[in-house]
Amino acid sequence: MELRELANIKTEFITVKPRGTVTVKYRCQPAVINVEANFSKVLLDKCREVLVLNEQGSSFFQKYVDSNGLNLLGNKIGAWETVTADQASLQTVNGQISFSLRYKKDATLFRGWERTRNRFSWAGLSYSMRPNNGTFNYSIGLNYLQRE
Repeated sequence: MELRELANIKTEFITVKPRGTVTVKYRCQPAVINVEANFSKVLLDKCREVLVLNEQGSSFFQKYVDSNGLNLLGNKIGAWETVTADQASLQTVNGQISFSLRYKKDATLFRGWERTRNRFSWAGLSYSMRPNNGTFNYSIGLNYLQRE
């Protein structure tokens, strides 16, 4: 994003007519949040992709770890990289607090991390899927390791 500014490339947001409403239900438990996103009230004609974003602050979640053994820190995580592991986690640097998502056969899992001056600060695990008027269910694993 900082290179875009140097090249004088600007982002523009245009108001468009809403395409519907997505209803999201969260069931919170101590170690997991179960999520159900319902797309039945969304007009999906000409829609090619639906994204479900799970983002937090990049100042706090600076470390990426997955079940394939990949371990990345900060901008090495990338801004929008495909995850091939069965499970992916974003963590604090010391690994004390983390959240994780699992591979889903009906979606592609992405990881991302971005911090730019005065603009972006996010760390996320996101699903991309083909549009449908059904529901998409997944779980966010939560982990907190107490110091001894």
